[in-house]
Formats: sequence, structure tokens, C-alpha cells
Amino acid sequence: MYLLEEALGKDEKGAAQNFGGRTSYIWRDAYLEMIPRETNIVRFHYSTFEYIYDDYASLEATGAVPLSREIEARLVAVSGLSSPPKESP
Repeated sequence: MYLLEEALGKDEKGAAQNFGGRTSYIWRDAYLEMIPRETNIVRFHYSTFEYIYDDYASLEATGAVPLSREIEARLVAVSGLSSPPKESP
């Protein structure tokens, strides 16, 4: 895998950011190809992780799509680097 080989040449944190940043677009594109409905793809960071989320509920809330009992918002992908908890002083 070219992305993995390229990422491994960097320091640990840089490798994770590089790999996660590039694969997030691959995951998003693959998800969009599989889903035959309107999507609202959202990317956000929390701590050391990046989340890719299909926020379908916001489309329902704004009236862009009708309410559905079958369709839910869903997590598409997560990437990041775990770390040990910080010690309290």
C-alpha cells in the first residue's frame, strides 16, 4: 500500500495524521458510492481522532429530505492515534 509505506517514513504522530488525512477522502468516496440516498458528510476532530459522520438527521431537521424511520445518521470512519490518559497533578 503506497499510503501506508509513505506514512511509515514519518514520525509516529505525523504518520497517523498523514495516513488518516488521506484515507478519510477514500472512505468518504467509497461510502458515497454505496449509499443511494442524500448524505450530509461531516468531518470533525475530538482529542486525537478524526471522525467522518453522515449526519442524515440534520437533513431531516431542515426539511431537505422527508423524515424516515428506516434511515439513521451513521459513523462512516474514525482515524487517529490513541494515547495514555494524562496524569492528574
